[in-house]
Amino acid sequence: MKHGTLVSIIALILVAGGLTYAADPWNAPDYRNRLAITLPVSAGPIQVGVIFTGKDFFRWTGVPRPSVRAMMLGSPEGRIPLQVDERDGTGKIVSEGNGRLDDDDQVLFIATLGPTPRKLHLYYNGPEASMLPPRTEIAVAPGNPITLQSGELTIAVRGGGLDDPTKNVRENHGRGSIVNCTWQGGSIADQNKMGIASYFPKTVASGPGAPKWSEPTVVAAGPARTVVETHCEGYQVKKDDTVTLEGNITNYVSIWTDAPTVDFEQIVDYQGTVYDHTWSYSDGLDLGAEMDPNDRLIVPLLDQAYLVKFPLREDIQHSPYQPLYNTWVPDEGWYAFQDTAEKRGMGTFYMTLTEIIERDTWVAYRPAWNPVLALRTTPGLPQVGLNFMDRALRSRNEWRRGLR
Repeated sequence: MKHGTLVSIIALILVAGGLTYAADPWNAPDYRNRLAITLPVSAGPIQVGVIFTGKDFFRWTGVPRPSVRAMMLGSPEGRIPLQVDERDGTGKIVSEGNGRLDDDDQVLFIATLGPTPRKLHLYYNGPEASMLPPRTEIAVAPGNPITLQSGELTIAVRGGGLDDPTKNVRENHGRGSIVNCTWQGGSIADQNKMGIASYFPKTVASGPGAPKWSEPTVVAAGPARTVVETHCEGYQVKKDDTVTLEGNITNYVSIWTDAPTVDFEQIVDYQGTVYDHTWSYSDGLDLGAEMDPNDRLIVPLLDQAYLVKFPLREDIQHSPYQPLYNTWVPDEGWYAFQDTAEKRGMGTFYMTLTEIIERDTWVAYRPAWNPVLALRTTPGLPQVGLNFMDRALRSRNEWRRGLR
């Protein structure tokens, strides 16, 4: 985006950079305990969405299931709005929880990073805290697709579909996904202008052939973000007329209040009969007027940013499908696009730090799953293939993936 800022399209969990207790002033005398959170630094000021779970909280403090209403987040400048999304124990968001911070519940807030470490304090074990309003409101336009706007960022999420799911029409494309995304007036995805395949991520059951999805519905809204849910039941994958996977899919798409960030979370409850399977989260995005040498893919490689430049427009026209990047062991779990002439960019985070560490311990062996990242040109948009090669499908009955 402008000034070199990247819009992050979903890793699922971004936790504090350091956790320490310190002798700073106790600004909430009615609370008996607090957790000191030190956030990492950034080159310039940037707003980020921070998430940690009830399981994280217990690991950091040893305190089980505190009251979610008796928590307050403070900074040197004053209180920061805090949001808790309660879940049902299986990862699904519930409108009415038990009021306790269980393992899969999520605590969310917006923080400002800068060139120096920033310290916050989470106070708990005290009186019920009043809810602070967000600095800016998220506008929601119900419908299918449902539209959400936060500042200069607008997205639309599709659900539903036709009664005949095999028809290759717009209503059957992009279900459970983002079918429109604009930032500062520029389109990144738009089914109406760029064709029915202009949506992201292209994932399980999002295209023709899958059963009808539920209508998109807001299931959580607070001072940090608003969450839309869609789900699909009875999805099947067949090979040689034999069902190899059957299950139900729940997708969550979240837009943050004061950060140009969108989170995508998928939970698949299934039964599988084979071990090998591919989970796809591909996209084809419009980040400029056309593909040209001003466009580039940025990927991490050995603790540095590796740049993959696009060919000349004339070369793409003569040879539309050109592979530019392909790796089975991508570093660090993120990639980014940038148009250096139009000052637009977007980053995608698809693995958490814990997952990266676990994956790296298996690199020399045969991990249960690993990501594969590929980039190629097409006659229209650059196409990113982000796939997770699953070698243990039959060994479990649930798959979860988060993107930012």
